[in-house]
Amino acid sequence: MNQAPFTLWQTIEQLAQQGPLTKAKIEQTLGSTLQLDKQDEHRTRWIGGEVVLQGNVRIAQTGFTVLNKEHAARQSTVGLFLTGACIGRHDIEAQYGELLLVSAPRGRSPHETSVWESARPWGQLRFAFKQNNPECLHSVSIIPAAQSIPGEA
Repeated sequence: MNQAPFTLWQTIEQLAQQGPLTKAKIEQTLGSTLQLDKQDEHRTRWIGGEVVLQGNVRIAQTGFTVLNKEHAARQSTVGLFLTGACIGRHDIEAQYGELLLVSAPRGRSPHETSVWESARPWGQLRFAFKQNNPECLHSVSIIPAAQSIPGEA
């Protein structure tokens, strides 16, 4: 388990400002090593272990996925799966303003999520709340605008 000296909001901003995101940048920001989880011709995914943030917020797992597109900008996503202190939608709106509901549970499973989005100048933030715990934030996805990676065609 690693201890990061940041709040969740500071962690999100640190990661968001580093686009294009790379495995090394995420590891440095979180102080946690990412291990290769899956790789195929379409995507590469790394996962990382627990990171303790300020305010009794824990990142239980980090997921970093890069879509491998030939001759196009690469799209990456960082997912932070949270435990610890309950962060409500009002807490998020205090940081990022009004959120847009982009996905709601369809009643197929108690593990489905409601996903709220905040458009940012650098990309998108998505906040997921599980149907079986709708008051507390389950995960945050940081989705930078697609960018070319330096050194790639």
